[in-house]
Amino acid sequence: MESFKYLQACVVRHGESRNINPNKIVVGDIVEIHRGNRIPADIRIIRAHGLKVDNSSLTGESEPQARRIEYTSDDILETRNLTFFGTFAVESIEHGNTPLAGEINHFIRIITIIAVVVAVVFLISIIVAQVPEGLLATVTVCLTLTAQRMARKNCLNALARYASLCNTATFKDNPSNRSRPIIQRECEGDASEIAILKYMEAIISNVSHYRSKNAKICEVQFSSSNRYQLSIHSTYDQDERYLLVMKGASKTILKNCSTIYVDGCEIEFNKFWKRQYEAAFNELSKKKLNFI
Repeated sequence: MESFKYLQACVVRHGESRNINPNKIVVGDIVEIHRGNRIPADIRIIRAHGLKVDNSSLTGESEPQARRIEYTSDDILETRNLTFFGTFAVESIEHGNTPLAGEINHFIRIITIIAVVVAVVFLISIIVAQVPEGLLATVTVCLTLTAQRMARKNCLNALARYASLCNTATFKDNPSNRSRPIIQRECEGDASEIAILKYMEAIISNVSHYRSKNAKICEVQFSSSNRYQLSIHSTYDQDERYLLVMKGASKTILKNCSTIYVDGCEIEFNKFWKRQYEAAFNELSKKKLNFI
């Protein structure tokens, strides 16, 4: 139980979502489980989307077991609608060339590129060692101009919505963690979503407050089969409509788009803009950059 001291469980109690210590979970709480989470208690499934759990520590089974809402067996270890304390929620495992293997290879290439870039930066730092004040001023001006350009195009607001709301990563809630620099804080969730969470915390300062103002209504978790993640939120503005935020593989996202924002105006996502998108995608791909 010592390892659960700072682990937080997301529960819905009296209609409100909150993070609490697993020791405080009681009968009647609705517990939200995401990919990579440790199951904080013995739980009956009432809603699931592609959920699988690793029961190896409990039953010795090496393969993840599917979980859904249907009662399938009198044996509590065999029925599909129960999960157990201490096991893990995992994504389904596929044989052959999996998306995970592709991501690992991509990560290796990125590390190689970073090593080369660091070497180049080291050489440049030697060259400009005599004028460090000038280098600092140049970097500051470049960052300022970039931020202003993004602000004019409403990029920061759109990025905040996607990166903060369509993201299941959270900071571990304990005093020592909150006092650390953002980059050093411990988090729970997928590695890529943790990176996005830390980036947005540095930009908007309080991601948890932003999430509380845009409460999540429902969501569809990312998986290797659907290739997207989606969440629906209520908003704190005067607009009574719900906000839908979606991220994933570009082909999956684009086939669901009918309009596009350009200079703050919503226009038709026609063949011209699709060609523009494809050109930008190809250009960034040639530079070995990720496309969000």
